[in-house]
Amino acid sequence: MACSARFSGTPTLSSLRLAGLMVLSVGYLSASCGAAGPARAVGSVAPQIELITGKETTTKLSSLRGKWVLLQCGGSWHRNSQLTGQVFAHIRMALDGKPFEFVEIFDDPTYLDMELFSFRTPAGLRALVARERDLGLLRPSQLPAWYLLDPGGVVQAAGGLKEPAELRKEMGGILSRDPAFADFPLSPAREEGALEKMIFLYVRRKHAEAEACAGKILENDPSNELALQFLLFSSIWTKTYSGGNKLLAKRMQGLQPSDRIQIFQVLYRLIEEDSLENRAAIRAFARKYPRSRYLQCVLLMYEKLPDGLTREEEDLLVTANNTALDETVEVFRGFVLQSEGLLGQAESLFRKIRGRERLGLLPLVANLKRQGREAEAAAVIPFPADLSPENADAVNAWKKMHTVCVMEDWAEAEAYAGRYRIVRPEKAQGFLIGWLAARILARPDAAADLREQSLRMMKSSERYRVASDLLEKNQRPGMEDLTAIGDLNVRFDTALLFVLLEWEESPASALKLLSAIQPAFPPMEWPYAVLEQLRAVSLARAQTHCPNS
Repeated sequence: MACSARFSGTPTLSSLRLAGLMVLSVGYLSASCGAAGPARAVGSVAPQIELITGKETTTKLSSLRGKWVLLQCGGSWHRNSQLTGQVFAHIRMALDGKPFEFVEIFDDPTYLDMELFSFRTPAGLRALVARERDLGLLRPSQLPAWYLLDPGGVVQAAGGLKEPAELRKEMGGILSRDPAFADFPLSPAREEGALEKMIFLYVRRKHAEAEACAGKILENDPSNELALQFLLFSSIWTKTYSGGNKLLAKRMQGLQPSDRIQIFQVLYRLIEEDSLENRAAIRAFARKYPRSRYLQCVLLMYEKLPDGLTREEEDLLVTANNTALDETVEVFRGFVLQSEGLLGQAESLFRKIRGRERLGLLPLVANLKRQGREAEAAAVIPFPADLSPENADAVNAWKKMHTVCVMEDWAEAEAYAGRYRIVRPEKAQGFLIGWLAARILARPDAAADLREQSLRMMKSSERYRVASDLLEKNQRPGMEDLTAIGDLNVRFDTALLFVLLEWEESPASALKLLSAIQPAFPPMEWPYAVLEQLRAVSLARAQTHCPNS
């Protein structure tokens, strides 16, 4: 995960520009159009909108005059738009041959991305807009936004997300006034209704029920890609990323899936585990589809640090909405905003991190602490009321050890690191974090002893073979060394050992190493404690040497 470690110095023009662009991008849907919503367009004539309806083709919305037009603004990445779009697509198919058209306007960055990430069978027209300003009153303040235009192009109704039956009733109530639509289908076909129900359950966060619904659809139609897509989304919530990925893989056995479903599968595998194999799979799809800005963005998120981005790469990252990247984009943006002192905006992004089972919430802990909200920071990760360094089990000792490190409560960190050494003596983290805490607490004898124990363990244990080989060669780890370590805990321990050894030379050298190896870690595995302490040391030195700066 590409989250820069070099945040202790003066903000660069590059990072300032990226932060500003990202703020504009995030704010577009919530702040650009006022609070009235789609209903403000009712009674107005739809503007002359130029629609990109293919790789090389365009058309005007006005070319559909003479037909009723159901127009939706959404995005392939936007799950709520999937629901309303599915209902409208089914209505469009049922009204085939009548003076009616369904037009979807996507806010995806390219036509290719719209095709790759939108799983539904096309019904009606799918399009991008040539110029967003041409949307005029139809420019949405939230997604999805839909507009029903009469044959003269006048907006007769408008709205947003609604339950499928309610959407059909509202459409039918208006269209049935036209004799051509007297037989408007107020109920979907059985198969169509099952798909709509599945998406509606997911949108309403009833993930277990949505997963079960997807399973029933797949029993009769094993290759239904929409059901496979929402099976993955739902099972990630009911299980874990790993559980969802395994379930999807099992369902896809014996199938010949399209590139679209395979891209989703690879993206979620990459979120689960940032491995060389998963990166290579994304890279292969990015080469196959070089015009996909989403796929190019994924590679940037995992392989580039913010300070090293070119202007073109910064602009590319702005297009990264929530498309299959999940919390990855939010963490990245959060670090960029945080680096510019925009702590409140960074906090709102960090709060979106689900942080299943691991350290995913530690960015939020660190952010709240920086704002001086110590009590809130301490409450982010709950612990049993009677927890102590004497009674903590392995899981709570591990979580508490890392949490109090980020809170910079080094006495507690030292105590829980000691407990972790007792309950998990075969793992190096208790020794390494005890060494870090003792050093910060100015306890040289304890630090030296734990340093020696850490080195002895990592030189002698097969578990830490990569670290042992590097120590023998007197060589620092590189990206390839770390990403070749499949066990993320071992990868973390190996990186932390060498960062601490570099710190003995200078904080600047340790920061440089952190920056070099950071993309080897997903957000939940990053050594925040070391980063925060190095940042504090660097800041203190800067103030000592430049007291007026």
